[in-house]
Amino acid sequence: MPPTISAKPHVIVLSGPSGSGKSTLITKLFEEYPTAFAFSISHTTRSPRPGEQNGREYHFASRPDMEGMLNRGEFLESTEFSGNFKKAVEDVTRTGRICLLDVDKQGVKNIRNSHLDAVFVFISPPSYEILEQRLRGRQTDTEAAIEKRLKEAKESMEFSKEPGVYDHIILNDQLDVAYQSLKDVLREMANQAEQIRLAQAGVHDNPEFVLKYLEEIEALAENVLAERREIIELNKRRDKLREASRAVHKQASNVKTNWMCLNNNFLAMSTRDCKRLIDRDFDQINVEISQAEKKLKENVKKLYDAEKKPEIRGFNLKSLSREERQELDQLLEPYT
Repeated sequence: MPPTISAKPHVIVLSGPSGSGKSTLITKLFEEYPTAFAFSISHTTRSPRPGEQNGREYHFASRPDMEGMLNRGEFLESTEFSGNFKKAVEDVTRTGRICLLDVDKQGVKNIRNSHLDAVFVFISPPSYEILEQRLRGRQTDTEAAIEKRLKEAKESMEFSKEPGVYDHIILNDQLDVAYQSLKDVLREMANQAEQIRLAQAGVHDNPEFVLKYLEEIEALAENVLAERREIIELNKRRDKLREASRAVHKQASNVKTNWMCLNNNFLAMSTRDCKRLIDRDFDQINVEISQAEKKLKENVKKLYDAEKKPEIRGFNLKSLSREERQELDQLLEPYT
C-alpha cells in the first residue's frame, strides 16, 4: 500500500472582478504547480458547446435535476444556471490537490455560510479607473457589457472591504508582485498538497520524496548529537566550579585573599567576592544546562516522530514486509 500523509483538505475561494487579472494569476499557478491545484467541475443547465464534454468542462444537467439537487442542499453555491457541487470539491481534495473555486460575490457569501473550510482571496485591481481602462482596452465587449461588468466590479470591490469576508486581499498593480503575493499565501498549502499527492502515488516511485525525509532525519540527528556534546561540556565546567567552590569553602578562615583566573588574567580577590563569583557562575551554568536539556528533549521527540513517518518506511532499519521487499527489489532491479 502506498503511504499517505494525514492532512486536512484545502479549498481556495478566489474572487475578483473581470479585468482584475485573476484568470492570469490562476493560469500561472497551474503552470508552476501543475499537480497541486485543480478546479471543481461545476454543474450547468445550459447545453454543451461544440467540443465540450460532460464531466470535463461542466457537468451538464437538466433544470429539473439541478432544482432537485438544490432542494437537497447538494451545492455549495449556485447562480441561476450553474453551481459548484459539494461532491465535486470533495473529489478534488480527496486526491490531495488544492481545490480552486472561482466565484463571484454571491458565491463568496454562499460559501461563507456553508461549513466548508476554505481560504478566501480577493484579487483587486489598482483602482476602478484602471479597471475600466483594462476592460475597454480589450475591445471585445459591447458598451452594454462593459457597463454591466463595471457595475459588478464596483459592487465586488466595495464588498471586499467588509470585515471578515476575505482572508487575503491581493492588489494586482504589477503582475509579478501580485503573483508572488498569491504564492506567499498559498505556498504552504501547495507544498503540502504536493507531498500528499506524491505519497499517494507511492514512495518508491518518487525517490526525491524519500531523500527529503532522510535529509530531515539526518539534520535532526546531527542537532541531537551536537546538543548532547554541549551538555557534556557544560557538565565538565560545572564540575570544575563545584571543585573550586569546595576549595574556597575549605580553606583556613584567616585566608582573606584568593587568586582568580579570569579571561587568562590572574586577579587578587577577597574570599567573599571569590565565593560570590563562583556561586553566580554555578547558578548560571545550571540554567544553561537546564535549557540545553529541554532543547535536547524537544529535538529527540522530533527525531522520534520523523522516524515514524510512513514516507521513510524501509529506511529506518526496521524489518520490511514481503510486499515491501518486493517493491524494493523492483526499484533496485535497473541498477543491479
